[in-house]
Amino acid sequence: MTLRIFIEDERRVDTELKQLIVLISDTKALVEAKLRGSDQLEWLEAIKFEPFAPNPHSGNNGTTNLFEFVNQTWTTIATYLGLKYLYSIDKFKTKRYKINLGVRSGPDILSDDLKIEAEVFATTDYTNNGKLRGDIQRLAAKPEIPHRFIFAFVPDKKLKNPEHYKSRNLETEGIVVKAFDMTDLRSEFSLS
Repeated sequence: MTLRIFIEDERRVDTELKQLIVLISDTKALVEAKLRGSDQLEWLEAIKFEPFAPNPHSGNNGTTNLFEFVNQTWTTIATYLGLKYLYSIDKFKTKRYKINLGVRSGPDILSDDLKIEAEVFATTDYTNNGKLRGDIQRLAAKPEIPHRFIFAFVPDKKLKNPEHYKSRNLETEGIVVKAFDMTDLRSEFSLS
């Protein structure tokens, strides 16, 4: 399931992120209970194929497999961290953003005034599936958008350095690549 929502201000981002953290905690308990007593093959089958985890974009109205829950949750976290970054930039007076969560078509983040657009993903390696290059190409084809971003959640701190992308010709003129990691997430919340 996918979701399109409108974010009016940074407080809404904080609220959405806090609700997502609660959902993660609830899902952790659900997974532990569901998989307790499973043998290795039952465990492997359940996490890949059984739709028992909540869909992070449908509230209580649907379930998905654990892999999809994890993938969608990390991308959603990257989306909210990207929004917090945009709200922190003084020159952007934009207050309202449309975000597309899940596999919904369209830009992942788009300002109401159509001056800011961002693609978002979470990955263990930015070269996986050509995702970064594809997002750069998609945004490069939109020179009419003055502020274009790619927000990625990555586990490797070296991937947070913008020079890393420039040195590999991955940052195109006018497109900013901003990476987040666990330090950024933990700075927003005290996670236990």
